[in-house]
Amino acid sequence: MKFLSLISVTLYIQSAAGTQQLNEKTFHELVSSGKNGMIKFYQSWCGHCTKMKPDWDRLAEEAHSSVFIADVNCGEEESLCKENGVTGYPTIKVYKNGEEEKYSGQRSFDHLMAYVDVELAAKCDVDDTKKTCDEKARDYVTKWKAKDVDAVSKELQRLISMQGKPMEKALKSWLQERIHILDQLTPTSSPEL
Repeated sequence: MKFLSLISVTLYIQSAAGTQQLNEKTFHELVSSGKNGMIKFYQSWCGHCTKMKPDWDRLAEEAHSSVFIADVNCGEEESLCKENGVTGYPTIKVYKNGEEEKYSGQRSFDHLMAYVDVELAAKCDVDDTKKTCDEKARDYVTKWKAKDVDAVSKELQRLISMQGKPMEKALKSWLQERIHILDQLTPTSSPEL
């Protein structure tokens, strides 16, 4: 009995350090929240699931704050997995603009992060700041629209050089948003981000 309790505590700590674990109630709340995101359906015995866990947990930590990254343990939430048509593990589903689709891309951190950044993260559009940007982003757009192209390009390169450095999720989201804004204000294409 003590052994089973130890396993339960270990599994709880492991999931607490990673992504949000969903049950039927929290699943439906999250997918109907209006946010875009990804959910991995997995089984604890699945080798492929275990192998991708570090990349998935890193994605949850580093993805833009406008995107949710979560897990459903199909061993514990069998009916939820059946309801979602899950037949193999891991199955990753994307929830975008209220629509569900199966993710079929590569499962490395770099590929997942690129997908999240391009397809799911909310972006501030410098040509429509009232609808797409929060107040701080609007102020940032206004500030940099007033500067010359060389200053914008120099700042863009400075921010791009910061991308590989360790930082908290909120700062990383801020950095990604600022890079996206400055990239739109630069007349030529910037290097691939």
